[in-house]
Amino acid sequence: MENLKLLEKLYHDPKFGLRGPSALLSQARKINKNITRKEVVSYLHSNDAYTRHFPQVRRIQHNPWVANGPDSHHMADLAMLPTLKRKNSGFCYILVVVDVFSRYVFTRPLKNKECSTVTKAYEDILYSSWRIPSRLYTDKGTEFMGKIFRNFVQSVGISHMNPKNTNVKACYAENAIMRIKNKLEKWFTVSKDYRWVEILNEIVDGLNGTYMDSIGTCPKNVNWKNAQKVYNRLYGTVQSHQPRYKIGNTVRILLENSPFAKGTRAKWTEEIFKVIKIIPYDIPVYILADDEDREVDGIWYEEEMVLYNPTDG
Repeated sequence: MENLKLLEKLYHDPKFGLRGPSALLSQARKINKNITRKEVVSYLHSNDAYTRHFPQVRRIQHNPWVANGPDSHHMADLAMLPTLKRKNSGFCYILVVVDVFSRYVFTRPLKNKECSTVTKAYEDILYSSWRIPSRLYTDKGTEFMGKIFRNFVQSVGISHMNPKNTNVKACYAENAIMRIKNKLEKWFTVSKDYRWVEILNEIVDGLNGTYMDSIGTCPKNVNWKNAQKVYNRLYGTVQSHQPRYKIGNTVRILLENSPFAKGTRAKWTEEIFKVIKIIPYDIPVYILADDEDREVDGIWYEEEMVLYNPTDG
């Protein structure tokens, strides 16, 4: 109890406190040489200010999307180019679909993102290529969640999925969008022309014909003959990790995409959550519940959580 009071006093000193474990331990040992790092860490994880402003890990290692072979999993999203609408005959969106296994990209230009428009474009992609996936992952945008789109994918035997972790979304499609936009920006600079509709297919053909280190070839060359080799390259070196947290631990979660996450504001929730389930993937993920024991929508990685053990009283 005396050590706890000492740590409390030192941490709340504006000159020497408000620091991390090593600095606090150094200050504490000037007064009590027997105090341990374990005591310091335990105290800090019971401190409201420390846990709400805990240093944020910038890069979160996610579990890979494991696809069994070509066209087992597709991801789709929309690229938005609204400022170039007038220069492109009214086209201002691009439907981007990616085969997760081969990284092959399909696109269609769109004049709007209405559910019927997106459905027609996706139907054209499937029937012109005859590459129909077992599963399609999208975000929960109305263009994908509308009745017309969902009925169509169901009619062709596709399972339509929405990633439970809202921070991940359709990540391969988003990556493809970034690469497409990057090439378009370069083209705009070179050509001094902002019309992209006519060159979109060439841009995408270039991406599909470019060697990718992750798969050891270019997307257009991936097929069932070399699928095992590609699979081993993609997933053969994944290492398992032991869970850091236990069921019953109480945690704060990252304030992602919140204005309060910027600058010097708190980066972690004021609300406390409880770990209720651990999913033992190669990189463990967690299911959380709120203070009324209601399950929170989503899955959480360790980098998105910080342990908080409030002291009694």
